[in-house]
Amino acid sequence: MTRSLFLASFLASAFSLFVGIAMLHADPAPMASVPDAPKEKKPVYITVEQINVDGILPPPVADGSDRQKAELAELHHIQDTRVPAQLDQAIADDKQEDIFIFASVLGAGFEASKLPVTADLGKLIRNDMGAVENHAKAHFGRLRPWAVDPTIKGCPVAPNKPPKTSYPSGHASTGYSLGVVLAAIIPARAPELLARARDYAENRLVCGVHYRSDIVASEVLATVTVREMMHNEKFLAQMSAARAELLAAGFIKP
Repeated sequence: MTRSLFLASFLASAFSLFVGIAMLHADPAPMASVPDAPKEKKPVYITVEQINVDGILPPPVADGSDRQKAELAELHHIQDTRVPAQLDQAIADDKQEDIFIFASVLGAGFEASKLPVTADLGKLIRNDMGAVENHAKAHFGRLRPWAVDPTIKGCPVAPNKPPKTSYPSGHASTGYSLGVVLAAIIPARAPELLARARDYAENRLVCGVHYRSDIVASEVLATVTVREMMHNEKFLAQMSAARAELLAAGFIKP
């Protein structure tokens, strides 16, 4: 687990820096909006087959194993020691799954109504990442913590929530993928953006809806998926358009 976390963090940071430097020297494309991401999560920039989940992720921790017991113990410790403000933030993050979770880093004005191109970029990243993570969830079929141990409490869980959707975390994958792309667009704020992505992922533990290894897997999956998306010229053009919009709005210093 430690090795996977180190690998994911290294890839995310190094890849963000590389792409960010490259984009600083690129001419921004004309700003243009794109349609909302398809609701059925049909990938736009990649195919699910491009991401070999068996090749990049280890199998999830087995039910009843010592590792699972340790992960459940961590969730109980978090549950016993969290303060109300932590749970409130985790619940807020549970309800929001878009690029504007980074408003806490970038400040006033970083909102959908003022940044339609950036909003569209975020929707498309979330869509393609969602297609990949849904494929991985279905492939691995890991039970959620609350399905294994009903005493795990945190964020509200819908009564019809599928229980075998723990590995990897969809919220965490979304947060990491959005964070890596934003860090590439605004490299001067990369450390803060990636830190927010980590906090967003950690809040899945505060919520009690994922295990630690789900979060680690999400960071790896998001990094690999964004890398594949970066090979798509249309995606790079949309990134460039979002950069132009953020530059015009003052989120990037000339």
